[in-house]
Amino acid sequence: MSLEEVLNLVKDYLKISKDLSMLLEGKGSFINCYNPTTHRVHGKVDTLGAVTQR
Repeated sequence: MSLEEVLNLVKDYLKISKDLSMLLEGKGSFINCYNPTTHRVHGKVDTLGAVTQR
């Protein structure tokens, strides 16, 4: 296996890992934003941009 092939595999792994965490893990994940009553995804937006409200 060449270095380029290994780097492509690592890149693919990191992309899939990030996509799965966006869908399944954490408070703001798509799964946790889904409302079974309305059958919709209700996202959250922080209009100030920073958690500390700077």
